[in-house]
Amino acid sequence: MANLQFSARVPEVALTGDVTGTVIQLIAPANHRVKILRWGLFFDGTQPRNEPVSVRVLRQTSSGTASFFSLVKLDNSISETIQTTARKTFTLEPTDGDILESYNIHPQQGIFVPYVLGQELIISGGTRLGLSCAAPNSVNVTAFIIGEE
Repeated sequence: MANLQFSARVPEVALTGDVTGTVIQLIAPANHRVKILRWGLFFDGTQPRNEPVSVRVLRQTSSGTASFFSLVKLDNSISETIQTTARKTFTLEPTDGDILESYNIHPQQGIFVPYVLGQELIISGGTRLGLSCAAPNSVNVTAFIIGEE
């Protein structure tokens, strides 16, 4: 890893009626691992009595069908190209693998998860990591992942 840090940001995704949906999927390059330094999800709910949103960080064993989007270097003075790819706006959900973390978050709030040095999540070469949500009530979510190659 060459300390090439990147940001994957998804502006707004609509979550509807308790359907599980992947908000962001990262795909590590074939021959090297990617560190997840921090991530966050933030909801725009307005009803204080709505049920929590189920949030999962998980390995995904298939890619599903989605749109690719560009990652942004956090230090644009580094000349290397980001090799990790990112996907959003899924029309066919990926297959779930191991669930690494799970949370229940109120739809008027969000979650920010920074990892301590040495405890970051690792995406193995050629594999996928996703942030997935299921909201009992309709709500929008914005999300980001900060990673490092």
